[in-house]
Amino acid sequence: MIVKDGKRVSVSVSQETKGLLDSIKHRGQSYDGLIHELAMRWQKMKEAEANKSNPGTETKTIKGLGNAGMNKRNQEPERGAH
Repeated sequence: MIVKDGKRVSVSVSQETKGLLDSIKHRGQSYDGLIHELAMRWQKMKEAEANKSNPGTETKTIKGLGNAGMNKRNQEPERGAH
């Protein structure tokens, strides 16, 4: 699914899943930012797994998972920034 910048969609999760998300997100982090972070970590893990089992192969990056696509409020502040 491709969503243009600025558009929002709804995602339904169970109370149990919401509790799990709440337990791992940073204070003030949005669910959008948390899900984005989890998806990026999953993608990097899969790439590392694929490269480990098949050296020299590359995996396709999922469109829209780069930090450039995140809203500024969902990004962690740069180190040293005040």
